[in-house]
Amino acid sequence: MSNMFKPVDTTLPTKNDFWSRFKAFWLQDADEFLSQEIKVELTPKQQKMETEINEFLYQEVTFEKIHNFLFQKVTFGKNK
Repeated sequence: MSNMFKPVDTTLPTKNDFWSRFKAFWLQDADEFLSQEIKVELTPKQQKMETEINEFLYQEVTFEKIHNFLFQKVTFGKNK
């Protein structure tokens, strides 16, 4: 009775379809994936834009600047 159950040969080829690739990507080791270096090269124009965005996002915001913005003089219509 012990020869009734034999190990299955695991060297059989598998179908490499979309879902098997998706599962392989989704279930990969997170430490290996997150430790990969990402290198981004920007053109001078893109670098200038990135610098301006960073300066805007990380500017120092004070109550005085907010007050001056909210209470600035606004005019409507034509200036004579």
